[in-house]
Amino acid sequence: MNKDKKKFNPGSLISLVFVIIIALIWYYGIIQKISQLKTQNQNIQILTAKKTSLEENKTALDTIKTQLASTLNVQNKLDLAIPLDAQVSEIFITLEKLASASSVIMTSAQPSMEVVDGKVSTDVTLDSDFSEGRRFMTALSKNIRPAILESFTITKKAESITVKDSTTATQVTATESNGKPLQSKFKVSFATAEKNTKKADTTAASNESAKEKETTP
Repeated sequence: MNKDKKKFNPGSLISLVFVIIIALIWYYGIIQKISQLKTQNQNIQILTAKKTSLEENKTALDTIKTQLASTLNVQNKLDLAIPLDAQVSEIFITLEKLASASSVIMTSAQPSMEVVDGKVSTDVTLDSDFSEGRRFMTALSKNIRPAILESFTITKKAESITVKDSTTATQVTATESNGKPLQSKFKVSFATAEKNTKKADTTAASNESAKEKETTP
């Protein structure tokens, strides 16, 4: 053998293999892990941004929902306050409710079947004492449906009436049956969005009359 030829050193090969193994472990075990962590972090940031966006959208939708509910509530109140038609039945219900709450006795209520200037005129007669009548009128003025008091009269009823007993021919004094000393009569107009039926009919009749005059030779 050539003495100048270097001898093979197994230790160097082992060291080289060891370095390669360490490099592979570093690459696959640490660098790849770091890359995965970065990717996961980016995914977390994306998901967090999406979550924030969804929460903002939900907040916006909740706000719109609240506004819509408020708008519908206002619209419902407007429909109650100024109905699209005369709503005569609602007038009776309102007057009965106010009368019951005020402890007055409503003896008559006669709504008009015509709408004039966006109002339904109603004649009302009720029996009460002074405080009860005042409570009724105050409640009427605060009712959600606007009402205009057109006229009002109040009279004191006789505390007793005298009748003749046909059997004994004697005078008998009887007190008022309902115990209410005052009688109020008033005309009140309730608001409505309905077209002026009376004026519309009059206008239509005038137009027809004018057309007839134009066509008459």
